[in-house]
Amino acid sequence: YPIEFPFSHEDNVKNTITIPEGYEVAHIPESINIKTEDGAVQLVYNIKESNGTINVTYRVKIGSTFFTSEMYPQIKQIFNEAAKDSLSTKQKLTVFLKNN
Repeated sequence: YPIEFPFSHEDNVKNTITIPEGYEVAHIPESINIKTEDGAVQLVYNIKESNGTINVTYRVKIGSTFFTSEMYPQIKQIFNEAAKDSLSTKQKLTVFLKNN
């Protein structure tokens, strides 16, 4: 069956976290960028440290309202990744700080 969404949309969340004085980043997670072959559906989780701050960007894009049934496996993978809520996933996406 084809996949239909009521409307195309894009959700963007951007956060900047100031690293407290006397701390440094011990671990920062890898970024995630998954998209369909045509780029119409995309999940981005990007995290970077820069000049005493941690910048986090989270983006989910649904760029069309109609997808053929052949697109289902790709779209399912993206939604599964976006919906993961296990302890191991949270640990993978956690920033760890340490005292200098």
